[in-house]
Amino acid sequence: MHAMVDIRELKNSIPKPNWLSWKNKPAITLNQALLLCLNVCPKWYAARDDKEKFLSNLTIWAEYGLRLEDARAWSFKADWVMDYLAREDLQEEDKVDLKNFIRWVCEDVEWHSIPKEFIALRNKPIKVSTIDIEEIKPIPKQIQQENTILEIISKLGVNPLKMAKVTKGKPGDKAKIRDIAIKNKRLFGSQGVFDKAWERLRSDKRISNEE
Repeated sequence: MHAMVDIRELKNSIPKPNWLSWKNKPAITLNQALLLCLNVCPKWYAARDDKEKFLSNLTIWAEYGLRLEDARAWSFKADWVMDYLAREDLQEEDKVDLKNFIRWVCEDVEWHSIPKEFIALRNKPIKVSTIDIEEIKPIPKQIQQENTILEIISKLGVNPLKMAKVTKGKPGDKAKIRDIAIKNKRLFGSQGVFDKAWERLRSDKRISNEE
């Protein structure tokens, strides 16, 4: 008998993109662009060996498939396609022009629930649902801190909902993550700043210790 899947736990364990790392990138893969549209961290996705099995339990994966179909249907006439000669279906690893892709998402296919941070990567006003976005506020520092912690957790291959506690002779996962995070002095000026960001993530139940 298969164990029951906790859908909420799965969703909460998916890190969001570190949007600053995608700023000023002229071209990215179609896979990366689609994941960013869904507010999923592409680097986290690329690092998972069981991504299809993991995401098959989520409605977000079904949405990814539908958007991939849209992209392939438009690929023969879209201005965001790069070096594609239509010999076969557009592949997820094919490159796309990011700014033109964002315009297409907002003006042509009008996908719903697109993160405002993704739209902001275009760095110019864009019409979305008859509302002109002239300026997008920068990502608050607290959110940057939380995203950075989640990205470190992902890179270490740690389950954010089952992190090891401090045990005799072992520091626990938090200490390892903190030692990496506080090297970023711009975001974490002190250990206290890190601890506050950590507690926010715990309060939101985006991270927790194993029982």
